Amino acid sequence: MMAGKRVGIYPGTFDPITYGHIDIIGRAAKLLDRVVVAVAINTGKAPIFGIEERMELVREEISYLADGDRIEVMQVEGLLIEFAHGVGANIIIRGLRAVSDFDYEFQMASMNAKMAPDVETVCLMASDKYQFIASSLVKEIAKLNGDVTPFVSPRISDRLAKRLQDQKNTAPRSWPPRGAFLFSARWAPIAQVVEQLTFNQWVPGSSPGGRTSLRSAPPRRPQASARRHADRAHGWGEDHETCSAGAISVTASVSPRSPPLPSFSLLRMPNRFSSRP
Repeated sequence: MMAGKRVGIYPGTFDPITYGHIDIIGRAAKLLDRVVVAVAINTGKAPIFGIEERMELVREEISYLADGDRIEVMQVEGLLIEFAHGVGANIIIRGLRAVSDFDYEFQMASMNAKMAPDVETVCLMASDKYQFIASSLVKEIAKLNGDVTPFVSPRISDRLAKRLQDQKNTAPRSWPPRGAFLFSARWAPIAQVVEQLTFNQWVPGSSPGGRTSLRSAPPRRPQASARRHADRAHGWGEDHETCSAGAISVTASVSPRSPPLPSFSLLRMPNRFSSRP
């Protein structure tokens, strides 16, 4: 590195790159002789775009900057100060949007200074029109089909929409597998009664204190018989809630000391169980 040459790195995930990022990169290029945009892998953030895609998008966006010839894009993995030494950088560029950013950046700058005193951290204040932009918020808006063009370029907006649509089309079904039961109730203790229900086997249980219980009636057993069976087994009152479908029925019995049992629903894929009083 030439004596006195100012080389800076601007690290980030850039998933995706926003107008705020581009603003910081362009301003840094006016202050430094060379700027390296360090795109981090950062799998902990579960990025939407892969590392190669993000690098490609960053290159496309900075190609329109006036000082783009002094900017290059590289992948970074590991300690940032080691990467800085590897590319001959003596400055780390960071952007600040709010006081919360300062707290984090101050701690990171102190740690880096302790490990590498020869590398300085320079923070650039975000322009007022970009202070509120964050990649995480942009992705949330895009996932909800909102317009993100005020925050990213049309190219990024189109790529983001396409990627989210692809993920939606290829995502596995969120329903339980065929034959599984999904139990939902507006009365919290009932949710503690059964951890898992399957088509061939019911799992009975009781909430703490034994005040509630679910009993499954064998196929073709009348509901009244199931109720009498539950009464004889537990010695409880006549307040019941029964959900049934075909030959399968489930009875919830309530102690006379318990509050009235609200209605609940039992779902079996792919059919819905109907709630009966």
